[in-house]
Amino acid sequence: MTISKKELLNLTGISYGQLYRWKREGLIPEEWFMKQPSFTGQETFLPRDLVLERIRFILEKKDSCSLEEIREMLVTAPDKKELTWERLAELEEIDLEIAGLVRKEEYSYLEAGWLAALSDYRRKYQLSIEQAAELCQGSRGLLEKMGKEETFFLIFQAGQTYYGACCENNKVVVEERIGQVEWYLLTKWAGKVKEKFL
Repeated sequence: MTISKKELLNLTGISYGQLYRWKREGLIPEEWFMKQPSFTGQETFLPRDLVLERIRFILEKKDSCSLEEIREMLVTAPDKKELTWERLAELEEIDLEIAGLVRKEEYSYLEAGWLAALSDYRRKYQLSIEQAAELCQGSRGLLEKMGKEETFFLIFQAGQTYYGACCENNKVVVEERIGQVEWYLLTKWAGKVKEKFL
């Protein structure tokens, strides 16, 4: 689902200048700005849920962090190892039973974001450790193939979990029988983890 630039500015209360400054600074990915034909000619649309979540995050942080620090939280190199097991274990966002399934010496912030997303999903749907282990094992291979600007998604349907990834500027359509889709932008979760150590 997309949102027009005009609707986005009205909904969030930010200005045109702020939006484009954040785009120039790399806080909002350029590929999120999609030109589409409209009855007035051409209009800019953005992925609704992703951009609203990103703007909320920026607004929360902008008074206490510089734009450069916020960008650093959001744009995380997926292969950069930053966190030890001990530091990871301190985070309330991480379910230690899930983290223990992939315990190692060091984790990238993107890996930590993935574990935080899985932890949130487990709490939300009250998965057993066996279900969580199956999800962790299956989605780990997917994580290794993902770039930092891709979105990881989880679907819970009839007691089963399905997962996948898509580029943020692509649409994903699920059939009607599929229930609620939980979206996890890993750079956002990685940023939540990383900000604890800045």
